Amino acid sequence: MKGACENGLFELADSEAYKSRFEPFALRLGKVQPGGQSVGNMLQQAVSSSVSVERVARCCLRLVLDGWPEERGKRVLENAEVLGEDWAEINVVS
Repeated sequence: MKGACENGLFELADSEAYKSRFEPFALRLGKVQPGGQSVGNMLQQAVSSSVSVERVARCCLRLVLDGWPEERGKRVLENAEVLGEDWAEINVVS
């Protein structure tokens, strides 16, 4: 059901009637960890397919405000893209 909905939205966005009106994205996440960027969550993110709820929120806001860079050409984002390149920076540990 989820895949059919994603594909339907992608097809609609590509159709002539809706071209450039909206840009759908799908997030394929593993386990979503509550509690922000704690040390425990960072360890979980390093060894399993999990992502903190804070990282999911940041990614969604970035998509809404800036979209996804066209050179990457992706509509389906996996854990690695949601985590971002800076996920393990020590200064974000709270």
